[in-house]
Amino acid sequence: MPEIRDRYRVIQELSSTLYGWVFVCEDMGNFAPAAASISSVVIKQVSLERMANISLANPTDDRLPDNPIVEKEVGDLVRSAGGHPNLVQYQDSFVELQTLFLVMEHCADGDLHGYLSSRPQPRMSCVSALSVLSQVASGLAFLHGLGIAHRDISLENIMLHHGRCKLGDFGLATRSRQAGGQLVGKNYYMAPEIVAGGVYDSKRADVWSLGIVFFVLVTGSPLVPMASTSVKSFRVIKRTGVIPVLRSWGMEASMPTSALQLLSGMLEIDPRKRLTIAQVLEHEALTRYLGV
Repeated sequence: MPEIRDRYRVIQELSSTLYGWVFVCEDMGNFAPAAASISSVVIKQVSLERMANISLANPTDDRLPDNPIVEKEVGDLVRSAGGHPNLVQYQDSFVELQTLFLVMEHCADGDLHGYLSSRPQPRMSCVSALSVLSQVASGLAFLHGLGIAHRDISLENIMLHHGRCKLGDFGLATRSRQAGGQLVGKNYYMAPEIVAGGVYDSKRADVWSLGIVFFVLVTGSPLVPMASTSVKSFRVIKRTGVIPVLRSWGMEASMPTSALQLLSGMLEIDPRKRLTIAQVLEHEALTRYLGV
């Protein structure tokens, strides 16, 4: 099998990206004789030339593309701050022949989207969903505490590793509290203030995206195709809130009142009234049902 930097042996190609490839590799420099095992890592390979060419070819694109340089910087910042058990750990990075390599921990159980898709019914019990929410919110609070907003929270970016959830993929993250201009993230998860354009609070927008994750976990379906006033279902939610949607789907009774209140607070249309990530973690729905 091919090797990277005479240390990492490629054992599986995971996916292609806009700028290159993602591989699972054996870390030959981290052999554990006592266990007679070699640890595995994930390596994202990024063509810096291709990245520059795409940027030059689409200078006015209305959707912000993933930025591996930002991903590296945020990964480095998280690592230097001691890391967090609910954030994917970025272990190393290096550049060779105009190619950037990002080395991160291998989350052996895939992502949350794949996990839900593999179930007979693509949803969870409310208590299980609250457990996922609590873990991801904890990692997100750590990021926010470092002055970083993620801006691409989705099922696909929540990795699973031996029963633990880890938020990853920092390629759209920002240090700026106030952001604006281009669309950022995936349509299902994008906060209404991002869709509307103009300046927005990127940390409050993260809470909306995490609220959509929670909604999908308990219902098995996205709330709306996009949080835009051009979408009829969103106009209804803007007028009535999210709980009547759950009621009309016959799912309100499956959630305790505190969980409904938490979901409603995270999916508050007005970002000024929306819960902060600290308020999410302190909410009764988590403290009462999970004991966190």
